[in-house]
Amino acid sequence: MHDLKYIRGHFIELIIKIEEDINKIIEKSMISKKSRFKTVFSEKILNSRSISLKMKIDIFEEIVRVGKYLRQDEQEEFFKSLKTLIVERNKWAHGPIFYQQDPNLKLQPYLQYINTKGKPSEQKLTKEYFDGLNKKLQTIHEKIEKVLIEMKLLLRHGKQRKEVH
Repeated sequence: MHDLKYIRGHFIELIIKIEEDINKIIEKSMISKKSRFKTVFSEKILNSRSISLKMKIDIFEEIVRVGKYLRQDEQEEFFKSLKTLIVERNKWAHGPIFYQQDPNLKLQPYLQYINTKGKPSEQKLTKEYFDGLNKKLQTIHEKIEKVLIEMKLLLRHGKQRKEVH
């Protein structure tokens, strides 16, 4: 638990990668490859502060539904996990880490954040929490990769990953 700044960086990097992939999917779905407005769309909308991660996820969900890039049974659980992504992103991006002493006189780390109801909350930072969060983020990443492959934005050769531009 002494490497919390590296753990924070790990989670934020995973979340950034997921958001970049969502941006690719939105851009491919909304703007033609040859459009002269592709750069404007990318800079002024997708990569600006004017569109939140929640809005991007809402658009992404519609793209997945309409495009039928995932089976119906995969969609609902996946979409729920995307809501968790927003909460966890905000926790890790904005929440300070602090320590409290437990009854055994050990320091226990916590992450302080504002919950979805706007109230201050705390997340006890345990190995189980980290393992669970890592698994959720990896699962989200794998599903998004599946959509990227379906949209022909990502090719898979064996275990290699090759992005298509």
